[in-house]
Amino acid sequence: MLIPGGILLLIAISATVQRSRAKNAVLSALRSYTRVTIGQLASELNMKEDDVRDAIVDLRTEGRIKATFDHTSGEVIIGTETSQTLQPVIETESVAQKFCPYCGEKIPTGAVFCPNCGSSL
Repeated sequence: MLIPGGILLLIAISATVQRSRAKNAVLSALRSYTRVTIGQLASELNMKEDDVRDAIVDLRTEGRIKATFDHTSGEVIIGTETSQTLQPVIETESVAQKFCPYCGEKIPTGAVFCPNCGSSL
């Protein structure tokens, strides 16, 4: 029982260290951009696009960067704040609001990407 527990602990520590390294690499790369695509960052850092997106969301949540995602192109826009205030859901019969299925952010009309988490809609 001790050996499987130790293995799980090592896996958790390894994942935490990898996530921290990924966030630091993304943070360093973002310093040279004001606007960049997730694909370009992933290629530059030799990372998966989902890992880059997760690192950006984590960095923003931690307050280490100010960034948002362009809702039409999916590009990361550095130096801008996103509205992360939760809005009460008001249901109306005439207009159906569209929300991101991944983070719950309200989606502007015609958006292809979520402006909060960058997920493709």
